[in-house]
Amino acid sequence: MALNQTDHRNNLINEHLDYVTLIYEGGNEYDIERNRMDSPEKLLGWIRHLSKKGWITTDHIHVLIDAAREMGVNVNMHA
Repeated sequence: MALNQTDHRNNLINEHLDYVTLIYEGGNEYDIERNRMDSPEKLLGWIRHLSKKGWITTDHIHVLIDAAREMGVNVNMHA
């Protein structure tokens, strides 16, 4: 990942041992436990849930998918 992408990602997500935190609107935070997004089906459920929030952006969705991939979730976006 290019440096500017890493910096941009850090403004949207913090990764912790047991959970990830999405950051939005002036530093507000939304935590998601890693074991609740450890399969493609669970991740899709989160994406559906989050898409109903007024603050969510496509960038948030992208960093959440990236975090799941880094956990080993097989996210094949072109199947």
